[in-house]
Amino acid sequence: MNANKLSTHVKENISLTVMMKDSVKEADILQMQKQLDLKEYVKSTEYITREDAAEIMKDDLNINFVEFLGYIPIPPSINVYLKADYATVEQMQSIENELMAKGIVKQVFYQENLMHLVNENVHKISLFIFLSAY
Repeated sequence: MNANKLSTHVKENISLTVMMKDSVKEADILQMQKQLDLKEYVKSTEYITREDAAEIMKDDLNINFVEFLGYIPIPPSINVYLKADYATVEQMQSIENELMAKGIVKQVFYQENLMHLVNENVHKISLFIFLSAY
């Protein structure tokens, strides 16, 4: 049971990042976020504005894009956290295709290698936790 909870927790904390086209209005992004929140495969979403993205990059990389370039080169995005049952490479590819069909999406990113690792190692983790309990 603990292994299943751990697996679910890990899978539900891996996100798809949906990068928007530069010309998209904030109202359209917020509308898309609401539509995503209604999808059966979505646990939650998080809208990241250009300014939020620049601040995250500044904190992570210690680079201030605005000072350096004079503008923010990062488009707005939506982080999409999936329900554990949908956190497979095949499902993520299907969701990516669905999102790319929308006219406002520039690109969809997700960590395919990490998804493979998580799904391959769920059994190993379960066995380890089971053996540790005894």
